[in-house]
Amino acid sequence: MLQVKSYERLNQEVLRRSEARQYRLWLLLRALDLEGRGWINYKEAQKAFLALGLSRRSFRDVLRKGESLWWTRGSNRIFYASLGKVCSRLRVLPGRPIVIPLDSLRKLSTFKGVLYASFFTRERTISRARLMELWGVSRTTLRRWERATGIRIQQNYARSSKPFSAGRSSGRRLIVGSEEENGGPYWEVVLDRKRYLAWQIPNSYIYLGTEFAYAPYGLARKVRKRLTPPEGGGGYLRLYFRRPRDAYRYLRRQGEGVYLFDRKAPWGRLWVHLSLA
Repeated sequence: MLQVKSYERLNQEVLRRSEARQYRLWLLLRALDLEGRGWINYKEAQKAFLALGLSRRSFRDVLRKGESLWWTRGSNRIFYASLGKVCSRLRVLPGRPIVIPLDSLRKLSTFKGVLYASFFTRERTISRARLMELWGVSRTTLRRWERATGIRIQQNYARSSKPFSAGRSSGRRLIVGSEEENGGPYWEVVLDRKRYLAWQIPNSYIYLGTEFAYAPYGLARKVRKRLTPPEGGGGYLRLYFRRPRDAYRYLRRQGEGVYLFDRKAPWGRLWVHLSLA
């Protein structure tokens, strides 16, 4: 199966900026340039574009819109911009390289869904609001991509680290209040004959298909070192842990509350909320 190399954070940025059509052609041009010359013959590029089931009119339109940002044209050649130049112009770091199937470039809606699904090649626990921020699309669009690509969604819940004994238990999930952080409800759960407070936390997402794979960093690492993040490089805080040792070490070092995996429950996965308080 023929593949092209995409880049995790660049994937997000092009969808946020509505540059998916130009990005699709740029990926195709790079895949065609097996010799690494930095350019592709116009007719060769057009032939590959048409082979995907796309039209000549669309090819000309995309070339016009991507001029100077993604490529320049001259002498019947298309000189595509380097990864470093594209990232610099879009003010984004490339992120980890991910190979995606060439066939995913055929239909724009499919291509967008594939870029999104490739983000979940490994499981991620992340809020819906954060996903909307990263990809610049609506909740409805995210759900459409998830249905189209078969992303598996796992519900997660947290419980208090210590049991409480306020009143008499009347069921497994009795709503007893509202969680302040996100405004959602929290309830009483009975586990091992003890009562705890529980609340819902962000879902986990993973794509179980085999057509995506991480590629070696290579050029992406050099670009990352050369470019300075526009806002100091916003990293991701790690909040979810499988091993108690890692969770408590992070908690002592950062002082922020974390979640430690507890068990699988009938309604989803259960995590214990740990804090210094």
